[in-house]
Amino acid sequence: MSVPLLPGESVVCSYECFANVAHNSSPGKIHLTTYKLCFVAKPDKPAHNPKLGCDVEAACVQAPLGVIAAIDTDFRNENAPPPLVKHVAMIIDCKDFRSIRLEFEHRKELEALAAATAPLAFPKLPADLFAFKYAPDRSSDDGWNAFDAVKEYARMGIAADSEHWRISEVNANHQICSSYPTLVVIPAAMTDAEVEVAARFRRKQRFPVVCWRNKQNKAVLFRSSQPMVGVFRHWSPEDEAILRCGSARVV
Repeated sequence: MSVPLLPGESVVCSYECFANVAHNSSPGKIHLTTYKLCFVAKPDKPAHNPKLGCDVEAACVQAPLGVIAAIDTDFRNENAPPPLVKHVAMIIDCKDFRSIRLEFEHRKELEALAAATAPLAFPKLPADLFAFKYAPDRSSDDGWNAFDAVKEYARMGIAADSEHWRISEVNANHQICSSYPTLVVIPAAMTDAEVEVAARFRRKQRFPVVCWRNKQNKAVLFRSSQPMVGVFRHWSPEDEAILRCGSARVV
């Protein structure tokens, strides 16, 4: 399997190794690119834990370099006596709480990978970040279609969860909130009229809308401004209804 690359991304080096993610160990090859570390397992030994970033079909584990929090090495088993297997290890701790252990047969491979990874994962200058090398082809795009809200909501799985959420045009002309997009995601049980009333209770009418959804556990993240409770402790039944509709799926 070839390493999936973004526009402007290139492979720096590749080495044979074993990868251990949450006690799932697989032989394969680790690829360092200008954007990520990508371990591709051998077809007969896939890494099969999707909750920890493993794609079952692609049999790979990816860690963007910006997600890496620390890199450590372990040479305790370099000269291990039989029946133990001699190996050295590179431990990658990620900011998303993953810990990836790469085991190599030879020290020189580990040291070469660590030396190449460190300056890419912890650049000294902002200009060294991959963001400045990312080069998508926009020759046929005038900029107005760079972001498609419908496609983004579909990517988050909103359309597949129509029982709980729907895409509303209540803010189609920015008439309710000038800083919100024209298409917003609200609870399916709420009408546009109720949302308009709820918006009056929020500062600058930034009513609660869904801005992110976890595909695995269906939890969502709401964004909104502060409620205008005031000294008289005002409240809005419509505003509470929005939060109540999504309370079981809000983080």
